[in-house]
Amino acid sequence: NNYFVIKDKNPTLPIKEILELAIQKTILQKQLKAQVTGSYFNLNVIDEKTMKGINDYVKRVTNPYKAYRIMTELMDLPKNVKAYTNKILKSTAKVIYYDTEDISAALILYFMIYGFTDYVMDYVIADEAQDMSYTQIYSLAMIVRKNNLLLAGDLAQSIIDPVYITDWIDLIETIKKYKDSNMKYSYHQLSKTYRTTVEIIDYVNSKIKNIFPKSYPLPEAVLRHGSEVNEFIIKKNFAQLNTNEQKDFISKLIDYSNNFSTIALITKDSNDAEDVYRILEKNKELKNRLISIDKEDYSSGIFVIPITKAKGLEFDCVYIMDFEEKILTDLHLTRQFYTGCTRALHQLNIIKVEK
Repeated sequence: NNYFVIKDKNPTLPIKEILELAIQKTILQKQLKAQVTGSYFNLNVIDEKTMKGINDYVKRVTNPYKAYRIMTELMDLPKNVKAYTNKILKSTAKVIYYDTEDISAALILYFMIYGFTDYVMDYVIADEAQDMSYTQIYSLAMIVRKNNLLLAGDLAQSIIDPVYITDWIDLIETIKKYKDSNMKYSYHQLSKTYRTTVEIIDYVNSKIKNIFPKSYPLPEAVLRHGSEVNEFIIKKNFAQLNTNEQKDFISKLIDYSNNFSTIALITKDSNDAEDVYRILEKNKELKNRLISIDKEDYSSGIFVIPITKAKGLEFDCVYIMDFEEKILTDLHLTRQFYTGCTRALHQLNIIKVEK
């Protein structure tokens, strides 16, 4: 009862502090009732065994890891999600194991239990916020003063599964609901792109306009013109082409490498990137220009990378490998295509499969 009385009067206090105050108040009440005199902290009214039990209880219920496990058990989650969570969430004497997706939720529990005064920031800026989860963003909102949180992101580039943010306003209203109902915010939609050329943007818009939701404003290029987008037609995926066909492609790639400092061959996943890289590394002329697939220094050279690693980067010339028109009926795959194409600064080449 004392816990809830204190909590109602001080709703922002951390759970552990409320528990400790409630215990102290209960002990004091027992002292007064038993007409015990002496220090405020005289615990003689409670025997050592009982006090140890109380301390063990406080330690147990204020353990964020254990609290999170209990919560996931009690929540109405799909059976496969619960089974996966129970499999991943493990602890030893020294190590606690979480899945990446669990960390921010456990962090929120930690802040609720122990407080967050040691972590408070005056201002927080989160870039690529479209790939963050609600709990990740809420944990940032908890530690920032005066709601000084800036989120920057492009929903059209939500390409990393699972996609959490599909509506910025819904996200903001959720933060308001649980953190500050009086929170004021401003929302700005930016559509100008300063990275790529008019020709590339016009090409991309012609492909995506029929599937992108109306809430995704189509990009507009500033007045910087360049080369037209090239579509190179192949009959099967690049890795499945015969040696002569692959040599023709490599020959064109070498020509482009003489004109551009950075070239990216963007694939749909890491397996395809490995396949393409293994073919290219056999070519002696490319040997000194091809950057190892394991390196992440994109300052100069020819790179083979999956779309998930290309996001946020830019290259003089970009190849979209093994593109098929049929993917443009799927919003997620279309977002990947859009993201890959807009990595190009000057030249975009589409390796288009028409089987």
